[in-house]
Amino acid sequence: MPMNTVEDCIDKYVSLFIIYNSLYDLVPRKIFEETNRPVTIIGNKITGTQHVRNLMGASNILLLEDIDTHIENLIKVLELGIFNINLTAQGEEQTQKDKTLLRDLNSNNPQKKSLALLEIMYYIRCNIVHGRKGLQPIQTILLAPVISILEKLNVALHARLCN
Repeated sequence: MPMNTVEDCIDKYVSLFIIYNSLYDLVPRKIFEETNRPVTIIGNKITGTQHVRNLMGASNILLLEDIDTHIENLIKVLELGIFNINLTAQGEEQTQKDKTLLRDLNSNNPQKKSLALLEIMYYIRCNIVHGRKGLQPIQTILLAPVISILEKLNVALHARLCN
């Protein structure tokens, strides 16, 4: 599906995130099957970020095809400072948290880098679903790299769950 408009990008991202959500819902059970230790489920954010990273392995997430290029593109977009990623429930920007996410996305530490990536994708989903902003064509530069990452992440997570 060509992504010519911001609406196309939003549709694609939401569709991919629905798939991701259905996959990460299975992660705690898979971790339990493999470790025989129960996983505390504290909501979608922890499951979709920390538990996914723990199951897949931070380094494996960072080895996804073309991930370096997509992360570099995402970093360039975030460095522009025109997007607020982490918002309060009231929609207020959390600049310091965004700076921390960007710093961690630039990190050489795979644990920090992969978690920052997963959190950014989760927050973008929250902003799309719960946000109150209009759609602007410039949003495509933020969505393009995360769509590519999410496509590959869904395939890899599905494969990992099937092992």
